[in-house]
Amino acid sequence: MTHAYLLGSAGLIAGAGLPLTDRGFRYGMSVFETIGIRRRAPLLLDAHLAKLAESAAVANFQPPDMWLESVRAQLLATPIDEGVARIYITAGDHDGADSRVALLFEEMQIPTKLESARAVTMEFTPISPFGKTGCYWPHFLARPASGEEAILCAPDGRVLSGAMANLFLVIDGRLLTPREPVRRGVVRDWIGGEEADLTRVDLAKADAVFLTNSRLGMLPLTHIDGRELPGDPLVEAVWQRYRAEVLRVG
Repeated sequence: MTHAYLLGSAGLIAGAGLPLTDRGFRYGMSVFETIGIRRRAPLLLDAHLAKLAESAAVANFQPPDMWLESVRAQLLATPIDEGVARIYITAGDHDGADSRVALLFEEMQIPTKLESARAVTMEFTPISPFGKTGCYWPHFLARPASGEEAILCAPDGRVLSGAMANLFLVIDGRLLTPREPVRRGVVRDWIGGEEADLTRVDLAKADAVFLTNSRLGMLPLTHIDGRELPGDPLVEAVWQRYRAEVLRVG
């Protein structure tokens, strides 16, 4: 089940729709954040709102003055028990001065057990230089039809991220993440690790690799391009910390 809201002069209005004249609809000109919700609590809320405000400022979008307080209040009064909330700030109808704010709640399961997947590498050229934007079609197309996860690599061999997630490698006990990912997620920032210029060569020698985002939390990869990864206990240690401190399982 979903719940949609659009910010108006009287606050967030349930069921209101985005006008077709908005450039967020017409051209994908919007920025967004996805927030996990578990036991009616938004996860890493302050970090998500700060990152969204930063992305909107870089895009020169000017949402209504009360948007942050209104969105925070609605998130703390979430209509769902578990799932995700997606907050969008659009370019509005003209020059960004009439930006709109929309909030969508979707019920789904937030994993509390460590799952795994296989992945393949895909060549990818980012179309936007900042943040999470509504121009998301290339990321959907980057996902292989096989159902495996995708690891996006620039044409020059640099490793960027997953199609819809950030990426971490464990090499010789070091926790590494690409210095210039396609999108800098809040879970990536929370985990930390060492930023590095990673390439396909590093992928080939990694002991363990995992993806992160607000819906999945962490998703270890068992194979990349058919190569089985040996694994590393550091992944389980990071997961247990995330599970205890963010998901608050225990």
